[in-house]
Amino acid sequence: MFFFLPGIFLIDRLINHLIELRVPVIFFVVKDFASQFSKVILKVCQLIYIMKPHLCTTNIISAMEKYGIKRLVSLTGAGVDDSRDRPKLANHLIKTALKLMSGHVLKDAENHVDVIRKSNLDWVIVRGPMLKDGPHTGNYRIGWVGVNTSSRISRADLADFLLKQATDTTYLGQAPLVSY
Repeated sequence: MFFFLPGIFLIDRLINHLIELRVPVIFFVVKDFASQFSKVILKVCQLIYIMKPHLCTTNIISAMEKYGIKRLVSLTGAGVDDSRDRPKLANHLIKTALKLMSGHVLKDAENHVDVIRKSNLDWVIVRGPMLKDGPHTGNYRIGWVGVNTSSRISRADLADFLLKQATDTTYLGQAPLVSY
C-alpha cells in the first residue's frame, strides 16, 4: 500500500489531521521496509514535484512494481476530469478559471492521473474540491463532478476517506470526488 499525496503544503495539513485521527502510519505502508522507502520517496517527490509531478508518479510506480507493491492511493484536485463526471455550468466556469490561472498545475495533475491509470497497480485516485479547515465529521459524500458532490470538504474528512482507501475496494480503478 502506498499513499501519494503531492504538494508539500497539502501534505503538511493532512499530516496534522491524520495525527488527530491517531493514525499510526502517515504516508506509506510498504511491506517491511516502509520507513526507509518512505523517507527516500518523500524527499525525491518533494524535489521533483516542483518541476514535474508526473515524473515522481512514474518513479513511484516503477518502484512499486519492482517490489511487488500493488495498492496505490493518490490525491488530486477536482479539476482533473473523469468519464463519470456530469459538470454543470458552475463546474465549467471553475474549470475555465483554473485553466487560465494555473493551467500548468492542472496539466501536471492530468499527467499524474494518466500515468496512474495506465499502470498495472490497484489504484484509487481521490479527487478533492476546495479544502477548508474544520473538524473530522466522517459525514461526506462520494460521487463525481456534478453528481452527488459539492465544492468543499475539510482536510480532516478528506484524510479520513484517503485512509479508508487503504483497505476498501469499492473505488479501485476509479477517481471519486469526495465532498460535503
